[in-house]
Amino acid sequence: MEPKHLSKGLFQKSLGFETDAGKSGPKYAVLPKSKAVVSKLEVLKQLQVIWAGIIFLFLSACSDPIQPKTQYYTLAYLGNGNTQGNPPLSAQVLAGTKITVAVNSGYLIKDGHYFAGWNTRPDGSGTSYKPGKSLLLEFDTELYAQWDSNSEREIKTFYAVTTDNIWYMVDTEKLAENDLCVVYGDVNENISPATAEVIAGEYAANIYPKITGIFGDIMYMPNNNGKLFLFLLDIIDGYTGSGGYVAGYFDSSHMFDNPYSNKASMLFMDVYPGDSSALTDFSTIIAHELQHLIHFSISMEQPQIPQKSLWINEGLSLAAEYIYGGEQAPRLNYFNGKFGDVTVDTTIPYGNNFFVWDGYWEQKYGDYLADYSTAYLFFRWLGIQAGDDTIYKTIVNSEYADYRAVTESAKSSINSEFSDWKTLLAAWMLANYYQQNTGLYGYKNQLPLRGNLPSLTKWMVYNSGASEPYFFPGEGVFSPISLGSRNPSYPAGNIHYIGLPNGVFSISSGSLLGPGPYTGNVLLTFNGNTDERGDGEVGYVAPPSPGTAGMSRSAGSRNNPGPIGSPPGTYPVDFRDRAKKNRSGAP
Repeated sequence: MEPKHLSKGLFQKSLGFETDAGKSGPKYAVLPKSKAVVSKLEVLKQLQVIWAGIIFLFLSACSDPIQPKTQYYTLAYLGNGNTQGNPPLSAQVLAGTKITVAVNSGYLIKDGHYFAGWNTRPDGSGTSYKPGKSLLLEFDTELYAQWDSNSEREIKTFYAVTTDNIWYMVDTEKLAENDLCVVYGDVNENISPATAEVIAGEYAANIYPKITGIFGDIMYMPNNNGKLFLFLLDIIDGYTGSGGYVAGYFDSSHMFDNPYSNKASMLFMDVYPGDSSALTDFSTIIAHELQHLIHFSISMEQPQIPQKSLWINEGLSLAAEYIYGGEQAPRLNYFNGKFGDVTVDTTIPYGNNFFVWDGYWEQKYGDYLADYSTAYLFFRWLGIQAGDDTIYKTIVNSEYADYRAVTESAKSSINSEFSDWKTLLAAWMLANYYQQNTGLYGYKNQLPLRGNLPSLTKWMVYNSGASEPYFFPGEGVFSPISLGSRNPSYPAGNIHYIGLPNGVFSISSGSLLGPGPYTGNVLLTFNGNTDERGDGEVGYVAPPSPGTAGMSRSAGSRNNPGPIGSPPGTYPVDFRDRAKKNRSGAP
């Protein structure tokens, strides 16, 4: 019997058989070439086998369905009438992925126009996107360069660089000028000329005289005509709404002749999330970056004076913040475990400080603010103990690039014992512990720190038992001595100990090198290695009194502070720190 859903003719034709209808009896199917005769019953049996195979394959496919292919979308850029340069390369990402919109890295130019960002339509009637911002790619997308006529604007093009080290062009216009500076702004940021005038005025009246009066003067390039360029733009730094951002930077490459050089002495100042209308904060960042520029200028003009180690250069810029704007409350608050009104866990109580800038704690936990906070305090302490801020100029002009620039200056300006780095370092740590109003072991009542000893818990490290954690160069912690004295297991290498009594205390190099046991109420353990690139070394931390809750710090391992990361909110960091963070993926 033939399948009911197939007509006889179709059945026959589909098999390629012919029927010999001229004979009586059972019908036969005849192969056209061989003329072999096959019973119709045999044909039906073969069909049953074929249909069984088809059904098996269909059921197998249903039980193990084919997985959908991963979907990718492409973001393409078009020059849209450019006369020079090339659009950025296309990018392909997984569907639903956020992608950063490209900057003008191909140096697109259209004669008589300036670059005004990107749009999904050539005529600008679609969705606009600013370079450096995020785009959620949900389908293939083309972005067209947008061009505005510059016939009524004086446009000047500058080079800038992202924290991912991508160079690009930015079209700017002059917003303000006086005898000491010129303020330029990205034409696409809508910066008020009135705001620029206020910034230029503050620079001339306060920032320039205060900072150059302590640190030295600026080396100008011919393009400057004796005036500093302040370039206001949205620095492309990967900022996504919270966390660290680059508030400003100085780039020495623009003081040389190279393909991406602006050939000018200039500072790059962020306008998002940086706020150019918040004059005090914005000007404080200018003062910070101006010290970097002066620091470099001195080394350029006087080759015998080297650029200083990063922690010294940053420490001097933090001192410049104070010289311009007075005490910097955010730096002090972070040392005290506060970010704004929020209590935060930092890595400072675990020994982290400025000496190894961008070290273990920053790379693992992203706690860059600990570097800034402790460096600010250390350099403030130097200035307070020296009696004025001229010690900073002595450091800048030192023939040494490393810690000796600081110790030699402290030796001549504060105390002869401070020619020894570990003595100087320990004295500063003790200043944070004792906070005496007079003498070396405090800030002479000039800083609003924690007050008296009971509130110093952030600098006390409690342990659940005796342990020997690693200390990198410059790191130090305090721990309570419960049994009256301690004889550490590791009184060797660069690890040093001081037993601290309550009350008056004095220190000398000899006392740091003396053998244990160490007596007192608290034990200071620190690494006095002068090589900031040195390895961590094992040091002893005293156990607490019985029953005291503490944190586990396993022997021979890094201190484990638990859940520490970037604080909530927005805060400025150095360009180099943000660049490292973008590459490392630290929080």
